Amino acid sequence: YALSKAALNMLVQLYAVEETQTHFTAFAPGLIDTPMQDYLGSITDLKTFNGIERIQNARHTEAMPSAIELSERLPKVFDNLHQNYPSGSFVDLRKMD
Repeated sequence: YALSKAALNMLVQLYAVEETQTHFTAFAPGLIDTPMQDYLGSITDLKTFNGIERIQNARHTEAMPSAIELSERLPKVFDNLHQNYPSGSFVDLRKMD
């Protein structure tokens, strides 16, 4: 998982240099309440899965919006990405102003 995210970030940086007429941004939306969270919420072996307790505790809070809630924010997010971050950037939506 981490390797694929790193590869995507490098690809976005490369495309930003090669295709200057297009704005490229890799962004992390953070935790999203999707059906996958049903499975993650059922994990009881907290010692084996690092970080699972943080994910479970975030469910049904502002820290983990639903996919619909996130989608309603995306038009503003995309404008902000284009206007305030250079092409090729990686941006964590939870840290955006």
